[in-house]
Amino acid sequence: MRGIFKSNIWSYVLIFLGTLLMSVSLNVFFEPNNIVIGGATGIGVIIKHLTKDFFEGGISLGVSNIIINVPLFIIAVKIFGIKFVGRSVIATFILSFNLEATSWLPAFYGDFVIISVCGGVLSGIGLALILRARATTGGSDLAASLIQNKFKHYTVAGVMLVIDIIIIFCGYFVFGISATMYAVISVFITSKIIDAILEGLSFAKAAFIISDKSEQIYELIFKELDRGATSIYAKGMFTKKDKNVLLCVVSHKEVFKLKEIAKNVDKNAFIMVADVREVLGEGF
Repeated sequence: MRGIFKSNIWSYVLIFLGTLLMSVSLNVFFEPNNIVIGGATGIGVIIKHLTKDFFEGGISLGVSNIIINVPLFIIAVKIFGIKFVGRSVIATFILSFNLEATSWLPAFYGDFVIISVCGGVLSGIGLALILRARATTGGSDLAASLIQNKFKHYTVAGVMLVIDIIIIFCGYFVFGISATMYAVISVFITSKIIDAILEGLSFAKAAFIISDKSEQIYELIFKELDRGATSIYAKGMFTKKDKNVLLCVVSHKEVFKLKEIAKNVDKNAFIMVADVREVLGEGF
């Protein structure tokens, strides 16, 4: 029970930190420069701009985020149950709180490339932390889940992509082509940052070496690189001969030496090198 309690507390810490970073990216970089990156907050940027003539400063992002998401959550609870949206409801309200709490921060105006990169990085880290806590902030992903429940031949990811494209395209009609193009750059950066955090940075290489001299190659790998390897038994479908495939994981700086070792032992060695997202174990 204590472990579960600690896990839940840590999840809400991640949600708070993640929504705080998202709020900073929106209030400092995106909203002041009219960059619409999709989701409920993207709609909020448009709403705030369009309501400035009716309210001083327009409807804030925190308020619009609640207005947009509450109906979606009510529908989702009726269809999927409260467990499906539990943490996401909390994350959405914390996001709205942080959007209001950080609204006083000074906006950054300047180079749109810097704005897109910094905003995208902060937003990506924030979203990754929220996803690590097994939550979302509602918006397009929740709407996508509801639509997919009705039209099951579509995927949630596909529907969410269409919704975000529509929201970004709406930003084009309100703010013009320049802001829209930078929004696309920000979305791309955000997605890459999320992937890097959730899946791990590509910091290692996996080499598959097919050779008739695999024993000699392994001996040199162990001697010169101090790396182990795994022998995988395989059969060449063209030659019909049994083969040993060496699988060896090395760092970026070691991959050149590894290929050099294999080629020096057997110039006909077949080598495949692939990126490895994450490595856990001895030597890493």
